[in-house]
Amino acid sequence: MNPRPASPAGAPELESLMRRMRALLAAGERRIRGAGGLPVEDTSRGSHCRLIMELTAARFRTSVSRMCRPTRKQPAVLARQVAMALLWRHTDLPAPSIGALFGRDKTCVWHARRSVDQWAETDEKFSRLLSSLADEIARHESTPETTAA
Repeated sequence: MNPRPASPAGAPELESLMRRMRALLAAGERRIRGAGGLPVEDTSRGSHCRLIMELTAARFRTSVSRMCRPTRKQPAVLARQVAMALLWRHTDLPAPSIGALFGRDKTCVWHARRSVDQWAETDEKFSRLLSSLADEIARHESTPETTAA
C-alpha cells in the first residue's frame, strides 16, 4: 500500500478555484473570459453580480481582481466585505456562492454581513456610503440593459 502523495504547492489555490467553479455552476452561471483575463458572467444574474462588485470596487478605489485576491490589506478587505453584504441584499445567491465569487467560504460572507451592519449602525459616514451604493445599484437595476434576461 502506497502512502498518500504530498499535495503540490499550488493545491490551496486549485482548491479555491474549484470551489468557485462549483458554486458558479450551482448558481446556473456560465462564465467566459473577458478582456484582461478577468472572468465575465454572461447571464443577467451574473452581470448583476459583476455590476455590484464593480460599483463597490470603484467606490473604494480598488479593483474587482484585487477584492478577489487572498489579501488582508485595506482597502481591498473593506471593499470585499461591503460587496459581499450588498450581494447578499441585492441578489438571491446563497452565502456559499457569494463567497466563491471572492475565493472565500460562506462564513466569510456571514462575517462580512455582520461587520458591515455594525459599522453602518455606529458610523454615519459609512451608513451614507452604503445607502449611496444601494441607490446606485437600484438605478442600474431599473435600466433596461440590466433587467433584460
